[in-house]
Amino acid sequence: SNSTMNGIRQRENRFTTNVDTMDDEQSFEFGQSFYHWRHYKDKKNYIKPEQYRHDNLKKEMLNNEIYPLSIWHWNDTLTKAIVHKYSEQGKKMIAANRGDFNFNRAIPKNLTMSIAHLMVILIYTNYDDPQREFKSK
Repeated sequence: SNSTMNGIRQRENRFTTNVDTMDDEQSFEFGQSFYHWRHYKDKKNYIKPEQYRHDNLKKEMLNNEIYPLSIWHWNDTLTKAIVHKYSEQGKKMIAANRGDFNFNRAIPKNLTMSIAHLMVILIYTNYDDPQREFKSK
């Protein structure tokens, strides 16, 4: 179900995909891939740290030119991410052992999801307007 808060349509939380049974062919992607891990420094779409426009996710989401979130929406989503991370379900969301994939992205196996990763998922899945604008760019 959808709700409207401060002019932005927001979806209810949607954690329905069982990532334990999802293979690479079922991953969700759109648009252009960019890489910020050093392992990919020779790839065409590698973004060097000095090319970053924002210092962190919060600054990027509040100050980007495509669809900045309000501080209210940021804080609301942050609260949801924190609650989810420390819930029983959130504690079970850990990185699988995928060998080089983990190594190349500096994600150790069994690492729990970070607040930042949960924020990205929640913003993407719960806010229709920013999702549509980011996908169109």
